[in-house]
Amino acid sequence: MRLRSKSGESRDCPATEREIVGTALDVEEVNTPDVRTIEEVCGFLKVAPDAIVKTLIFSADDAPVAVLIRGDHEVNEIKVKNFLRCNTLELADDALIRKVTGSPRGFAAPLEPRHGSSPIIRFWG
Repeated sequence: MRLRSKSGESRDCPATEREIVGTALDVEEVNTPDVRTIEEVCGFLKVAPDAIVKTLIFSADDAPVAVLIRGDHEVNEIKVKNFLRCNTLELADDALIRKVTGSPRGFAAPLEPRHGSSPIIRFWG
């Protein structure tokens, strides 16, 4: 995705998450057919993994939760579980992903989650 500020400035990705704090950005949708993994998306868009935000859908005590993390990082499920104060946390199956995002695995996005999914936008790094 390319990020565009309201002033019209466009860029592939902020260098750090601090650059986007307080900055209103528009999102440009980019068609990525059959491109699912971070490695595939980076190759397709010709960007580094730290320029991508990946969305992972979890089931936390049977409730869907979207976790967003920089593409070159891994989710620490213990930290997520502790943050949510849930008893169980597991990656969502394909059916739950499609139910809450309307998309198949590999195409979940942080925009307009469905059916009560709660995005967590937090940088653990």
